[in-house]
Amino acid sequence: MTRYIKLLMLALFAAIAVALPSCSDDDDDSPDSYPSKIVGSWKRTVDFGDGWIIDQYIQFKSDGKYVMFGVDNLYDSSVDDVTTGSWSIDGNTLTNKPDDTGGFFDSEILIIRKLTDSELVLQGGFLQITFNRVSDAEVEKYLRNN
Repeated sequence: MTRYIKLLMLALFAAIAVALPSCSDDDDDSPDSYPSKIVGSWKRTVDFGDGWIIDQYIQFKSDGKYVMFGVDNLYDSSVDDVTTGSWSIDGNTLTNKPDDTGGFFDSEILIIRKLTDSELVLQGGFLQITFNRVSDAEVEKYLRNN
């Protein structure tokens, strides 16, 4: 009898192992969806203390171009360090190629750790950076005033 219970338990675990991968939510987080999902505007806020806060924005456009900049909130909310370039995704690897490298680097390669409709987590080396989706209008208001 114990042998039959063990076989039944083994069969039950095997059935669960086969059935669980087919159960998923509608939020496709597979690398195949990354190129379409990353398009849009993203923001992260860095607090250096003593009232010095920088908002970093990146906008990925559907034509493979991007614009990236920071907004320094310490004095006047001015736009700093505007960078433009092209982007591509291969699997979970995001490659940004700036238009003007300044002689430092030709491209930046980052690993996409998470990409949902509202959150983008990138890793470069030991540094992991989390962005949250914002409206394109939020980015464009800064670029218009720059």
